[in-house]
Amino acid sequence: MGTPVYIAPGKVGDGDEVVVRLAGEVNGVPFDLSRRFAYTDLMPKLIGMAGQKPEYGERMRAALTSIADEIVAKISTAQR
Repeated sequence: MGTPVYIAPGKVGDGDEVVVRLAGEVNGVPFDLSRRFAYTDLMPKLIGMAGQKPEYGERMRAALTSIADEIVAKISTAQR
């Protein structure tokens, strides 16, 4: 939880995108990381909400995994 922050989307093709941002601190090491992904290519196949598509979930997992990997690397570096 924290203060919500609006990040104006950058241009990703000609469609919709998601910005995933995680900020906080682990073991005294601060982080503030963001990842973006577009999902315009899913629109022709979309019936319902974008989040209901498996491809959308895969992109979200990839964004979160990338952030988690960077946090782990940052903590490992700080502990040396």
